Amino acid sequence: MDTLSAIAEETGINRYTLDMLFFLSCADRMRALYDEKGVDESIYWASLSDLKYKLIECKKLHGVYGSFTKNWFPRFLRAEAFALGRLQYETKPFPMEAYGDLLKQGDVVCNCHIPSSGALLGEDVLESLKMAYDFYPQYRRNGILPITCNSWLLDEDLKEFLPETSNIIRFGNLFTKVYAKELNCLLSSIFKDDTTEENLADAVCTSSFAAKVKEAVLGGKMFHMTLGFIPK
Repeated sequence: MDTLSAIAEETGINRYTLDMLFFLSCADRMRALYDEKGVDESIYWASLSDLKYKLIECKKLHGVYGSFTKNWFPRFLRAEAFALGRLQYETKPFPMEAYGDLLKQGDVVCNCHIPSSGALLGEDVLESLKMAYDFYPQYRRNGILPITCNSWLLDEDLKEFLPETSNIIRFGNLFTKVYAKELNCLLSSIFKDDTTEENLADAVCTSSFAAKVKEAVLGGKMFHMTLGFIPK
């Protein structure tokens, strides 16, 4: 049992709440590390804001204020991930064998994440991609910054359920899809964190999109976790 789990058991304080308190206690050290690396103060505050998004998510999904993704935020604390405008980025090895003459397996790419910080507006996404281009000059190849995203938001099948004008569809269209795995992981994002195919029938729909997804999955539909790549 780790230290925070032991404290939770002894005090009765929810573990998610303790994780959030621990992350907040590391904010000054995180700031010092960003300063050491010459990262702009605005990026520090934007990155720290991920705690706010997780705090709201945790209350919505689990009924308690805290952080339920304890393995995610330490990447910000170690200055391995950064919020650049609407999106967040970390560097990872390219997982595919090759992409033309630009990349081979293992080459460093910038993998982006989509925090739950509001609408995924096209202009905000493009501005974030420009920020990433400037932030990671060492990873450009022939003037191109390779960017990947692995998310249910890139699933081509979503076009059956959302209009072409949807921010989600527009975001997905920025990427060339290179891999898709059948996995209904979107259920935990659209409904509750513990929603699966087994308990979906009891899930409450808060939008017409959620209602369509629920009906489709209950009818045997499988959505996809999809890896996409920019440039096309």
